[in-house]
Amino acid sequence: NYSLVTGQTVAANITPYAVSMTGTRAYDSTTSVAAGIFTLGSLVGAETLTLSGTGSVPSANAGTYPVTLGTLTLGDGTNGGLAGNYTFTGGTQTATIGTAALALVTASDASKTYGTTYTLGTTAFTVTGLQGSDNISGVTLTSAGAINTANAGTYAIVPSDAVFSVGSPGNYTISYVNGTLTVNPAPLTAAVTGTPTRVYNGTTVATLAPANYTLTGFISGEGATVTQTAGTYNSKDVVTATTVSATLAPTDFTATGATLLSNYTLPTAASGAGQITVYAVSMTGIRA
Repeated sequence: NYSLVTGQTVAANITPYAVSMTGTRAYDSTTSVAAGIFTLGSLVGAETLTLSGTGSVPSANAGTYPVTLGTLTLGDGTNGGLAGNYTFTGGTQTATIGTAALALVTASDASKTYGTTYTLGTTAFTVTGLQGSDNISGVTLTSAGAINTANAGTYAIVPSDAVFSVGSPGNYTISYVNGTLTVNPAPLTAAVTGTPTRVYNGTTVATLAPANYTLTGFISGEGATVTQTAGTYNSKDVVTATTVSATLAPTDFTATGATLLSNYTLPTAASGAGQITVYAVSMTGIRA
């Protein structure tokens, strides 16, 4: 009942294939995402495409974001891949901003004298690896050597909890490096006191007792006595003998109470006023 018509042409339309892409880069304080970080999703068959240009994400901080394409553009690839056959429209384009490579926070070294308290503060540190204008304004610093009773020696200064004045700690893998707090021995001074006195005997030898020494420089509640008994007058003569001196060795000191002499720099000499009195002369005589 019909006569079929052959060889007719009708309009048809092939729409572009929707391309998705994902990319990952480390935090760098910017919102730019370059073509080189992206991997294109599946294409038709074995076709490939190229990608060039730079897009952006809505935040510079670490996280996963949709991509604003900017100048990102598909280009012809291999195996028959033609950019005109593909479109970003309808696909999903995302970029993941990962934490930046290591930010290193190093506590600065410091020193103090035994018996004093050291205030560590929050700014004695150095930092490397921050991106752009990011800035760490302070860190928590702690050390067992900061208190006044910490014995002479070395102690770790431990940094932690960096505070960012610009940027965010979530954008970094932060590593902390300890500094060193050196507690130096406190200096002591020794003096000969009490004006040691003896009768002239033709020598400069002086005999001293612990009571003839005064030590200064101990912190409250600590002390020592000096056991050196040998001293020397500056002269053997009554008129010119005015001072006494003594040479001191570490073994000449005896700590009192819980005192640790290693917390002090021990003096090596002491001197003070001394006196030689005249020798009383007796005499006898005979005459007719």
